[in-house]
Amino acid sequence: MDAALVEKLVAEKLETAAATVRAEGWKWVECSATAPAGYHAMKRHYPEALSLSEEDQAALDAARAEYDELAELIESRMADDEA
Repeated sequence: MDAALVEKLVAEKLETAAATVRAEGWKWVECSATAPAGYHAMKRHYPEALSLSEEDQAALDAARAEYDELAELIESRMADDEA
């Protein structure tokens, strides 16, 4: 029955969700209880894969190898608490 209270609660809930998204590293987050005009006509943009530099690819490969080694130790119950 109290429209102002409902709007306040919606805004708080949306801001909580926005804070979670911001914590993931997004620079711009905007929340609205209503869809903007023309929303249905917006196009979807899909992520594009980027090529890694040789240095970044080497770092990724090293991290994957370390992960695989730790996962194997954990699965075989041979890992210590630090792993």
